[in-house]
Amino acid sequence: MKARVTFLRMIQDLHDFHMAVRDDDQMVSRLFFDLEIDGKQYDQLTVEVAQPMGTDYESEPITVAPLDQEKYNGPWNHGAFRDEAEKYYRQALSMGIGVGPGVQAVRMRDNHFDLEVVVEFDVQRPPVGWCGPPQD
Repeated sequence: MKARVTFLRMIQDLHDFHMAVRDDDQMVSRLFFDLEIDGKQYDQLTVEVAQPMGTDYESEPITVAPLDQEKYNGPWNHGAFRDEAEKYYRQALSMGIGVGPGVQAVRMRDNHFDLEVVVEFDVQRPPVGWCGPPQD
């Protein structure tokens, strides 16, 4: 089974009271996307990504939060999604604000990037009797 994600936009280094990740040592951004999986459409989903301050946005790892299970709670491949979300994040930053290679220690807030990118990745069907991922 394939998941089709359409990334729509990103708000870079947002600051609001509803963020899942709150840490002034990280630049937290929100990705907005639509998901199509197993013939069903899920619109207006979001996920937060976090990059430690002072790290290279092109090569240093970023954290991609789990999906909100109230909006989508089905078969998923977070590793593949994380990889695609990282690519989207890096692409939006490099295209949107013209940050060149090796740039560090720049703090920018509330930048909006409208960039549509469609990706697909494999998701395994749940086994018979599957009741969803474990709850934390």
